[in-house]
Amino acid sequence: SALRGGLLYEASFTIHTTRALPHPVLVLSKGWAIVQQINSLEPSPVSQASHGGDIALGLGPIKAGTTYTLFGEFQVNPTSVGWWPGDVSLYNGNKRLIHINRTIVVYP
Repeated sequence: SALRGGLLYEASFTIHTTRALPHPVLVLSKGWAIVQQINSLEPSPVSQASHGGDIALGLGPIKAGTTYTLFGEFQVNPTSVGWWPGDVSLYNGNKRLIHINRTIVVYP
């Protein structure tokens, strides 16, 4: 949640399912793209779109009782000093399943 300009780092998003998710979409608030470059996402999302200005990543079906992990490689923009939204939500189709409020702080 606290970064310095120029930092290269990896973040992972892990989803543990108890039921099947036929249309999972991971939504990252726009702060994720404003604050840093998104160098890569692995495994590659099946789709990428805008969700009200946020980044919507279609993950493809996830079976019940399994774990899915998305890895991201990021580099912080040196000029993005301050507090930025870093929220993350998981949807199944249009239904939001979980939302995590986060703030990304970038130091000079």
